[in-house]
Amino acid sequence: MRAVLSVCKRMTSVGDVVSLLELITIETKQLLNADRVSIFLLDREKCELWSMISQEKRIIRFDARLGIAGSVAMTGQTINVADAYEHPVVSPRRLI
Repeated sequence: MRAVLSVCKRMTSVGDVVSLLELITIETKQLLNADRVSIFLLDREKCELWSMISQEKRIIRFDARLGIAGSVAMTGQTINVADAYEHPVVSPRRLI
């Protein structure tokens, strides 16, 4: 809880959205001991997910009906996966 409180305090001092999302990504990766963290935004009009902030520092865009991230965005249901390559909704072309 102390780690989460510390991150929340730092979040209030960040002045722009890009820096805020980057802080959240970095801290989430550390707190969860995750291999990779991305924040995806859903464009409902285009049925597209995109991420401006990722560990690789690149923009990712894809059909929101694809992959684990797409399934979560479309259903609102959390998916916790030990091995994403083994999950049935993973797009064979890309691991998202």
